[in-house]
Amino acid sequence: MEQKNAINLGLRSEILEASLILESVVSKLLISLLVIEKQKKKAISNRSGNLSFKNRIDLLFDLDILDKKEHQKLLLLMELRNQFLHNIECTSFSKAIDNLGIDKGKKLLKFYTSPDQVDQETQYKIAFNNLKIECLEIILAKIIDREKQINELSEFHISVAESHIFLIEKYFDTITDILKIFERNASESQEVKMLFDEVQKTITNDINALETSEVFQAMQSKYKNLTASEKIKALFMRQKSL
Repeated sequence: MEQKNAINLGLRSEILEASLILESVVSKLLISLLVIEKQKKKAISNRSGNLSFKNRIDLLFDLDILDKKEHQKLLLLMELRNQFLHNIECTSFSKAIDNLGIDKGKKLLKFYTSPDQVDQETQYKIAFNNLKIECLEIILAKIIDREKQINELSEFHISVAESHIFLIEKYFDTITDILKIFERNASESQEVKMLFDEVQKTITNDINALETSEVFQAMQSKYKNLTASEKIKALFMRQKSL
């Protein structure tokens, strides 16, 4: 018990829990942004040799997902977290600030908004909790935005596909109506009958040629692959899991 108190295990545990939750949502955001579907991931995983927490938030900054202020907030939390997790002598926020520099202390205290008069260590602790909440809110908002983008993109492609299908069906309806006009008047004129036969033959040949076209078959295969129900379901299930 004395050893636990000496290294302030309670405070370290709180900071570890906060950082683990934040790292988890940062990883989920990156997986969503980079559309990583593999179950066994290398760079973004809990295995050794993966991207560090700093690497991940730097990548989000490079991708313009985080702006400068958001990035700095996450970096500040990471620096404090590293002090408590890797420096056995860091048993309080005051000691962490002594190691990081007074400028870090000033940055941390910007997140202290309580009017209550308390000692500096308590101010640091409250400020850290507020910083933790802000960082989580930043990442969660990015995840929600990403899910919204995917939903909007999906709706766009569905709308385009439905429009194309509608136009194609309308085109064939019009052709059918024209053929019916020819058919009704075919008995009254040999020329009309010949024209009807020629138009019908042309349409039949064009449709047959289209169905056997390698280009058309390749397009159909690609479309079926991209719109396969299991792929769409997997995409949205992944987004819901975020």
